[in-house]
Order: sequence, then structure tokens, then C-alpha cells
Amino acid sequence: MSTILIVEDSAYQRAKLARLLKAEGHDLIETANAEDGLEALKSTKPDCIMLDLLMPGMGGLGFLKVYGERQGQAPIVVLTADIQETTRESV
Repeated sequence: MSTILIVEDSAYQRAKLARLLKAEGHDLIETANAEDGLEALKSTKPDCIMLDLLMPGMGGLGFLKVYGERQGQAPIVVLTADIQETTRESV
């Protein structure tokens, strides 16, 4: 199956996603912040990235910026509780 990188600061949300995706047979890489997610990309090429936007530190928007600069190719599923129009426009 596919390798999926989960970048999510909430341990609860990460565990829920991981349980669901593992049950479907996917291999997972889990990180609790954007910086660690970018570091993980140095040693692996996931087939998909599941990314929270609202995290301490760099956050998901910072991750997207750096990933784009590195010309990353994996599709990204953005997970967020942020419903502001400005956030949707910036993604």
C-alpha cells in the first residue's frame, strides 16, 4: 500500500488517523510538528501527506511554503479546524 506522512500536533487526532489508515494497510510516518515533518521528508518520499494547519512553531502554512520551494510532488490533504476565508485563500 501507500506510505502516508501525518503531520499533526494533536496526539489524539494523530492516533485516530493512524488507526484508520493502518486498518487500510497503509505504512505511516507520524510527526507532531511541521519541522519534524520536513525533516522526515529528507529520508522518505511519501505517497501522500496529511497536514494540520494549526500547529505551534512553523505550522502547516510554513510547511506548505517550504515543501513547495523544495518542489515536493506528493499530494497533500489539509486538515484544520480553521474556517476563516483568509486561511482557505492562502492554501
